[in-house]
Amino acid sequence: MTVDPFVHLHVASGYSMQYGANHPADLVTRAAEHGMRALALTDRDGLYGAVKFALACRAADLRPIFGVELAVVPTVDSTVPPALAPVLGGGHSAELSRARRPDAPAGRAGRAGSGRRVPA
Repeated sequence: MTVDPFVHLHVASGYSMQYGANHPADLVTRAAEHGMRALALTDRDGLYGAVKFALACRAADLRPIFGVELAVVPTVDSTVPPALAPVLGGGHSAELSRARRPDAPAGRAGRAGSGRRVPA
């Protein structure tokens, strides 16, 4: 009987809060039960379960493949760099922001870079 060389390349463990639920060792055990020779761990925004996954793969004689799924935030305005720190003196006024960036909309003037959101 030949074993299908199929390998799951997008597997999230319980370390990827909303994307996976199982411990890395449980994922490896299940893959070994199905006769797989390799398995990938691609946690969200980090390699949190990599050590436990590698140790479980070594014990089960599986080839570990490591990956990561990174959340990338698109730039809001690529012509003007975001403010790295607030202006000394406890912030800045809307007039000062518009004086530096005359093309900025009035509603975003006092938020200095807080208009970006993380997609997760």
